[in-house]
Amino acid sequence: MERPQGFLHVFLHSGKGLPAADFSVLKKASSDPYCVVSFDGQVHRTPTIKQSLEPVWDTPFSFQVGPFLPVPLLTLLGEKPQAAAKPDLQLSIDVFDEDSLSSDDLLGRVNLDIEQFMASPN
Repeated sequence: MERPQGFLHVFLHSGKGLPAADFSVLKKASSDPYCVVSFDGQVHRTPTIKQSLEPVWDTPFSFQVGPFLPVPLLTLLGEKPQAAAKPDLQLSIDVFDEDSLSSDDLLGRVNLDIEQFMASPN
């Protein structure tokens, strides 16, 4: 498969039924979730939604797919095009619970093969 070029636009809407990672005697157990979305070495982060197991982020992201400039122009500029390497077309979404006094807790992860969407967009 030839390496695709363009942009991948992702709209991260919400999370449902997240596990509680923060426990308190006086409050109902909850999490402070945020997402880290990555594709081909590019990383974006949603805002943190405080005390929610049903967060709504409604956050758009765009990722560059392939080189921005055409291969002949890149060659002219001295760049070596990536010909043989199979592109990593995995979109990764990691959901974390934000903690202020300790490291953030991983609540869940999903990896999506973008090639499947390109082969059958419906």
